[in-house]
Amino acid sequence: GFEFPNWPLRTGEIHLT
Repeated sequence: GFEFPNWPLRTGEIHLT
């Protein structure tokens, strides 16, 4: 996924920084 706050499930995962 990405290291963005509350990033949407575009890649199927969320990483909260």
